[in-house]
Amino acid sequence: NGVLERLNDLGYYSPEDVYWNHALVKFWFANSLGDLPVYPPWALLDAVARVLEEPRQWTSKQQQMAFILPCADTWNLTPRMKDFYISRKAYSITKGCGSFV
Repeated sequence: NGVLERLNDLGYYSPEDVYWNHALVKFWFANSLGDLPVYPPWALLDAVARVLEEPRQWTSKQQQMAFILPCADTWNLTPRMKDFYISRKAYSITKGCGSFV
C-alpha cells in the first residue's frame, strides 16, 4: 500500500506494526489536519490517502504519541440499536466518547 510506504518513510509506520490505523492517526495529528474519521478503517485510510496526494512538506514523526479509541460496553445493545448502528463494534466506538491522541 502506498500510504503505508509513505508513512514508513516519514517514521510513523513500520511493517512490524500490528495496528496500521494508529500510524495514520498520528500522522494526521502531527500535521494538524483537523477532524478525521477513524471508523470504519477504510474511511481513515481513504482520508489519509487523499491528503497525501497534496504537494506539501509533511512533518515526520518527532515524538512518541498514543492513539486512544475508547469503546463502550455492548452488553445492553438491543436488536433495534444493532440495526441502527449496523454492528456491535460501530455502536461501541460511537458511544465510546471519542478518540484522542
